[in-house]
Amino acid sequence: MTENTFIQKVMEVLRERFSPEEYEIHEDVFTKNNDTRRHGIVMKKKGEIISPTIYVDSYYKDYLDKKMTIPEIAEQISGVWQRIREHASQYNSLTLDFEFCREKVIYRLVSRERNSQLLQKIPYIPFLNLAITFQLVCNISEQGIETLRISNELMDKWGVSTRTLVTLAEKNTPRLFPPKVDSLTNLLLQYFELAEHFLPEQEGAPDPTASMLILSNECSINGATTLLYPDMIHNLAEKYQKNLYILPSSIHELILIPDDNAESLSELTKLVRDINQRHVQKEEVLSDTAYYYDRNEKRFLF
Repeated sequence: MTENTFIQKVMEVLRERFSPEEYEIHEDVFTKNNDTRRHGIVMKKKGEIISPTIYVDSYYKDYLDKKMTIPEIAEQISGVWQRIREHASQYNSLTLDFEFCREKVIYRLVSRERNSQLLQKIPYIPFLNLAITFQLVCNISEQGIETLRISNELMDKWGVSTRTLVTLAEKNTPRLFPPKVDSLTNLLLQYFELAEHFLPEQEGAPDPTASMLILSNECSINGATTLLYPDMIHNLAEKYQKNLYILPSSIHELILIPDDNAESLSELTKLVRDINQRHVQKEEVLSDTAYYYDRNEKRFLF
């Protein structure tokens, strides 16, 4: 059974439980980070603003693996939809008025090459081989972060420029998501290739990772955006009095290595590419490129 046929059958069961006179149910395909596509069922009670989406790709896999039947999947989707709807009801009074939203505008870094389709629909600014995109923060809690992607349509409605979004995001993002810097010595053990590449082979040898850092934000979500924080990288380079290699381990974090003339940018780029292919989910890859920050010229190279 194809995924499209599967979705149609699930919706048939849902329509038996939710009257078409009261509820609108349809399928859609959503473009996520790195142009990954996710299939979803959109359910909305007529008269309400909120129309929760339940992604069904994992349910389809469970069906193929004979872990769940279509009626069981429809039952789960009904429960998930109800919980989402109850939570989302707090946004019924949400306004997209620009003055209300201006302190909620943040930026995020994504791959420019991997998001070619998405970038046609949203405002962005090129940065290195990446793209600076913009989001509205709806809620921050222990359960996670809820955001709304700013589209070209919304920016036009506001009557503002991309430069205005950058100015707002430059202030809001570090305020809402303060940076977090940690030593990489222990964290490297979670990355076999990096540990193998940098940790000493002989017992008692000095640990070359002692000065290496992992840079993210306090919630460790989309923390690679800290690369854009004003003077963030420069101040770290000045602290070490060295230029820095920057390894984008994912959209959530960066690994910083002081330049001790022990590595080359091309070698580190091969390392990043290999780790992305073997260990990072497609939707969470930031770049296959390692970067270099020259503290004297105050610029990034790749």
